[in-house]
Amino acid sequence: MILEQSLPGEEDLSETESERRGLPDAWIYTKSGMALLIESKVSASVSRDQLDRHLGMAKRRGFKNVRLLVLSVEDNLKDLPTGTIGKTWCEIYEWLKIQKKSEWAERLSTYLEIAEAKLSEVEYLKEGTLTRFSGIPFNDEHAYSYLEAKRLLGLLMGELKAKPSIIKRLGAAPTLPSRGAIKKDLHRVWDYIRLQESKKYDDHTKYPHLTASICQSEAVALVTLPHRAERDIRKRIFGVGEKVFAKLILDVAEEMRTVLKLDSGVKPYAKVIQRHYPTQSSPPIEDGILKYDLRTIFPRKGKAPEKYQPEWLPATYEIMTNKKANIQFEIGVEIPYRHSKLISTREAIRLFEACFLAFKPFLDVALGR
Repeated sequence: MILEQSLPGEEDLSETESERRGLPDAWIYTKSGMALLIESKVSASVSRDQLDRHLGMAKRRGFKNVRLLVLSVEDNLKDLPTGTIGKTWCEIYEWLKIQKKSEWAERLSTYLEIAEAKLSEVEYLKEGTLTRFSGIPFNDEHAYSYLEAKRLLGLLMGELKAKPSIIKRLGAAPTLPSRGAIKKDLHRVWDYIRLQESKKYDDHTKYPHLTASICQSEAVALVTLPHRAERDIRKRIFGVGEKVFAKLILDVAEEMRTVLKLDSGVKPYAKVIQRHYPTQSSPPIEDGILKYDLRTIFPRKGKAPEKYQPEWLPATYEIMTNKKANIQFEIGVEIPYRHSKLISTREAIRLFEACFLAFKPFLDVALGR
């Protein structure tokens, strides 16, 4: 028998009465005296006192073999009563995702994804997650949606901020504030990771930062040198001569080989962008863009589809050293959903990590390391 917030042998209780009496969320039992109680938590914390009451109630009702399953967003639950098993919703979700042949597993995993997106949107789920990042599924048959993209971005950023390589090798500061809110956008969602050197400023636009973006047809990993970056930072990149600048970008392009070995469907690029803001809170309007594939800045053996064009770097240097408007520079990797072999899998985390690590030469020079 399976009961939901009720007791064996009693009529169904109202939700108010169930809450007042503190009943388990589910009660599965047999006539032979076995019982599995389930306590589910999403925003509330797990209470040892409540769990003891659940177990005591079952034993008073004559059940001799009692187990209690606690489902929570909290990891490493401690001080659980004897006979109690604690599992996170993330663990349940991961188990559901590998049950390839079960229609019910697919339904429940989808339900958790939708619930997490909606609960996060209304700020009910403030800490922890119900699911884990398992790839970005958008394609021709699975259309992009803001809520799903926002959920995936939050999971992805959580994974990337915890990567020791990004913290130690790039000097990332995962505890520094990033975007306060992911605003609704029909085309993309994005967030950034700040670097240790930027902690003296509240404004992230004073320093380079790492950005992850999920768009309608692609995901993007990039490092941005903002228009408002400190003068010393810009000088280290563009104030030491065109040849030194060109060598730096070639060094980054060389690092991209690791990324391309992981996933040949990605596109490394550099971009100069001029834009203005009609109002302080409005999205920017792009006035001009110079963008090129990093594989075009050096000659390659064989018949590469990306043809060598040596003028890209001089043009970039000329614009950035003689700019008279709001112009920023970025280096990134576009990851098209249609061509990437990893973006729809959990390996997308490793791909984003590799992209960020490829920016290391640029960050080292920009920050004077």
